[in-house]
Order: sequence, then structure tokens, then C-alpha cells
Amino acid sequence: MGLLALAHAAVLLGWIAVHALLGDSRWWSFLLNTFVLYLFVPLAVTVPLALLLRRPLLRACALFGAVLFLVTYGGLFVPPTLRAAPPADAPRLTAMTFNVHVTNQNPDGVAAAIRRAGADVVGLQEVNPAVARALRRDLAARYPYQVLGAAGAPSTLAVLSRFPLQPTRIALPGQWNDTPLVARLRSAVKERRRDAVLSAAVWPDAAEAASRRFQDWRGWLDAKLLDVVCPMAYTPEAALFRSQIAC
Repeated sequence: MGLLALAHAAVLLGWIAVHALLGDSRWWSFLLNTFVLYLFVPLAVTVPLALLLRRPLLRACALFGAVLFLVTYGGLFVPPTLRAAPPADAPRLTAMTFNVHVTNQNPDGVAAAIRRAGADVVGLQEVNPAVARALRRDLAARYPYQVLGAAGAPSTLAVLSRFPLQPTRIALPGQWNDTPLVARLRSAVKERRRDAVLSAAVWPDAAEAASRRFQDWRGWLDAKLLDVVCPMAYTPEAALFRSQIAC
């Protein structure tokens, strides 16, 4: 049993090395990090056996695995009542973000989900006309302050608020949607992790993406600022789907 526990500890050490050196930069390391929780399943056997058999090697391996599990996932088991709470007199604002998906055909369900969440401010992405109408119709009482994108647009943004929304003159420095920003982002990412793969979800029509969506993704690819683009080809029509992913 000690040798099996040692082999399990070696597997966990291997995951630590992969996670530290590669992160999610390879498809297989991404898959490993996604399902790493299952690497800790043998602890359900090794920890009780270590307590019963009192073998030094078995105990050491079980202790290592248990500590690594607590470091990785321990925060999820802390009861909310034990977490640091803001002062009682501190102002509170709850926010929610919701990508409803441009092809969503259940606008009533979207409105119901927002109502159940009860956030003070809601930011929505990929709002189609049917969802926009449901927001105005069903949530006007709860969220009297609404800002929705262009009427009739196939996909737009929206902000719902229980409190008044005020225009602001605060602006991000420079042109936040320009190519130099993408270059700075790439530089910052590569500085931290040289093997990282930089990707972006983009509007499938390159011309419209550049002129109306602030995404000159074809230029970013040509300049090698992005490694991968993922066209948001949300359509049930096979021919249109093929054209949208034919970058």
C-alpha cells in the first residue's frame, strides 16, 4: 500500500509541475487542470489507511495529498459565516453579469433568472431583440433605470439598475480598443507565462468587427498579437455557420 500511496504522491507532484510550468497553455494541460479534482479521489482510501496502519511512508504520502487538497480547494469549505464580513455600516452594492446568448429563445426565463438573483446592477451581453423587450416589459418596476443598445440590433449590451445611472466624463486613457492595447496585453501575458496561448472570442465578420465592434482581429492575427481567434458563430444555419468560421 505504501508504494501505491507513493505513486499517487508522484502523480500529484507531476500535476504541480505541469500547472506551474505550463498552466493551460497546452490542450492536455488544460484538460488535466480541469479535471484535477479527481486526482485527489484516492485520498478517500489512503488517509483512513494511514490513520489505521501507522506506516511512515503511507502517512507521509497521505499527509502530502491532504495538505495539497486543502491548499487547492480548502477555501470552498469555509462557511460564509466565518468569512470576513464588511462593516455593518458599509454601503453595499451587488452586481451580476449575464451572457444570455444571442440565440436565446427564452426571454421570459432570462427575466425570471435576473429577478431571482436580485442584484442591484445587472450587466448583460448578447441581448437579442426578444430578450430586450422582455427586460423592458417585465423588469421595469424592479430596474427602473435601463440602458440598452441599439434597438433592433441582433446582439447588443444592456445595463439594468435599481439606482439612477449618471453619465460620466471619466474615460480610459488612450484608445482602449486599439491595437496597441492588444499588444500591451500580449506583452503582459507573455511576461508572466511565455507559453501562454492568447485567444479572443470575436465577431465572425472581420469587416464589421473592425468597423463596428472595435475588434480588428484580422489585423491582430497578421501582427501575431493573437494566437487564436474564436468566431462567435451562433447560428443554426449550416451554410452561414461555415461562412462565419471560414476566417
